[in-house]
Amino acid sequence: MIRATGLTARLLLLTSTIAIAAPAIGKAAALPIANRTSFRLGDAGVMCTAQSKATDVRLTGMFDRAYVLTCRDAASAVGSLLAVRRSVNPATEPSALKAGALSCSAPTQVTIDGAGPVSSLTCRDEATKLDYKRYSLTRGKTTYLVEGLAGYDPALRLALGSVVANQPQRGAVRVATTEISDAAAFARTQAGSLDPAAARIEAYTLNNGGQFAQSDQYFETIALRDRNDKMAYSEALANQGLQQSNLSNFTAAVRLLDQAEATTADPQLSSDQPDQPAQARRGVGRTGQAGRADCVDRR
Repeated sequence: MIRATGLTARLLLLTSTIAIAAPAIGKAAALPIANRTSFRLGDAGVMCTAQSKATDVRLTGMFDRAYVLTCRDAASAVGSLLAVRRSVNPATEPSALKAGALSCSAPTQVTIDGAGPVSSLTCRDEATKLDYKRYSLTRGKTTYLVEGLAGYDPALRLALGSVVANQPQRGAVRVATTEISDAAAFARTQAGSLDPAAARIEAYTLNNGGQFAQSDQYFETIALRDRNDKMAYSEALANQGLQQSNLSNFTAAVRLLDQAEATTADPQLSSDQPDQPAQARRGVGRTGQAGRADCVDRR
């Protein structure tokens, strides 16, 4: 018989401990989606996650689940997902996002990994000119619906596939090249996901970086949001006009500046506010040190 030394015994004990712990680690990694409070969407590209939201007002039963979908490059949620034991009309189900009235196209059928054939809708918020995607299916007693910004379509598909399959699906979230035809359209999608203050800051940053088409899309989205605040609305229009000037679209620039001036001509507006349209008009057709007309700011 071979007697184990003290070192050998400790090594044997460590090996057995690892062997016992390994299955536990494997089980943790394979924890079903239904038992998690959050999970990553895909395994490459932009970091996006699904976070359980028990306070979602659309939940009505004890077996219902809801998730909010967020991505690292967006300041607010880009989508949401429902798994509920009730019927859902994909075209009229309320959105968890801050979207206006949506007009949706006729449903089509697409296949999503992990979910199989699903009903697909493309919707549009005419006020902000933003597109949204909705996917739905019924499996047994449960109806699944994922909805969100079309620019984040890969994240929406991965979320639905993961929840339906009850395990994470592999895939990459490539936001800028999916459902977006160019950088300006992507900027509009990003602006729609940001709160107004953050969108304004990003618009100025893009202008300062010479990305005039993208900055224009941000200011256009801001103008659509700020229609009830005449000073903010005038500022956004004036700055959008400057971006058009920077892009050598002088006819559009003059039209936007005329619209901004018409807004600030309201006698109810404070007379001590700077004349932003006039400031902006002086920059049309001219270039500053950076080869552009700079933005105006009422703050």
